[in-house]
Amino acid sequence: MPVFVRVRDRDVFVVDVGVGDLPVVLHSGWIGTWEDWLPQIEALSRVTRVIAYDHRGTGRTVATPDEITHDGLVRDLFDLLDVTGIRRCVVGGFSSGASVVTDAITARPDRFAGVLLMCPVFPDPDPNFLSLLDSDLDGTIELFLDLCFPEAAHRDVSSTRRWARSVLHQSSAENAVQLMLALQAAHAMDQYAPVALPTAIVMGSDDPMSNENHLAAWTRLFPDARVTTIPRAGHIVAFTAPDAVNRAFLDLVNGTDMAEPLT
Repeated sequence: MPVFVRVRDRDVFVVDVGVGDLPVVLHSGWIGTWEDWLPQIEALSRVTRVIAYDHRGTGRTVATPDEITHDGLVRDLFDLLDVTGIRRCVVGGFSSGASVVTDAITARPDRFAGVLLMCPVFPDPDPNFLSLLDSDLDGTIELFLDLCFPEAAHRDVSSTRRWARSVLHQSSAENAVQLMLALQAAHAMDQYAPVALPTAIVMGSDDPMSNENHLAAWTRLFPDARVTTIPRAGHIVAFTAPDAVNRAFLDLVNGTDMAEPLT
């Protein structure tokens, strides 16, 4: 059920559904919210407990721009695990949320039993994008949505685009800028040591932000990854190709146990 959970000094909006010994905790990207995972929450909650949440500065989780940092986003994830009584979980990251998840995994690999990455991105600094975002939030979101939905060239995705627009507009321009800066503050991918965890990576073949051109970096970082590339799909595969995403993630969750890692 959706609730506000007190995490340190803020109320975090959390959706907590399903029952199971191996919880799945889902983090969205940039100014996305828990809704980014709706089709996956429905599928995964049939087999286990699933938690998704609005990270600070997005959706219903209130934060001022100065409170939004990459370290703060990572700390919130661990604090949420503690508050909800989760000692170990499968963790999911969508888009640039994958950078938060990666930092958390490398800091405390003992807290995680597996990884779900959906169109993962490590955002590159782009002063032009930040300047445009600061001056014209509406226009920048439309440009971003153009990138997200290359499927529009061959199918009608207008309803999904309207939904995505409504989600993104829940954040202020100031928070959108600061979240992008915070996510860009992640370490470069080549600075991380490889992580030996069961991992599922799902991406769209036509996604300009996360596709097979970026895959080598992700599979170096997660060498045990099973990769699913969805043909003719873009960045919002959660909604444009939910069955394929759900199959890949359910395969991993159903095949992962809670055995503690050997030390």
